[in-house]
Amino acid sequence: MQVSFACTDHGLKAPRNGEHSKQNATSPNTASQARARFRTVALIARSLGSFTHRYHHNLKESTAKLTGMKYRNLGKSGLRVSCLGLGTWVTFGGQISDEVAEQLMTIAYESGVNLFDTAEVYSGGK
Repeated sequence: MQVSFACTDHGLKAPRNGEHSKQNATSPNTASQARARFRTVALIARSLGSFTHRYHHNLKESTAKLTGMKYRNLGKSGLRVSCLGLGTWVTFGGQISDEVAEQLMTIAYESGVNLFDTAEVYSGGK
């Protein structure tokens, strides 16, 4: 229910029946797509970095404007977290290589995600 709500809020489409089972996360096609996405995000981040340095913009504010990421206050802690988080239990439970996992984390962070669900028990504490 919560996932459907989040997808609706962000204009994302739900996968068709069986779409996840056609490819696993380590297939060459998915890895190629991840690398291409990583390069695109890295290029945007580099451009954003030089822009913010040149024009003295706050990087976090610029990232929010560039990516469209929405943020919310986390209770009364004073922390602002992205509305979209990355859960790592299934993602990094040994199903994908360390390289792909690192790329995924980088893409998420550079896309404005600052809420990561992690625990020492996920993937044996790696």
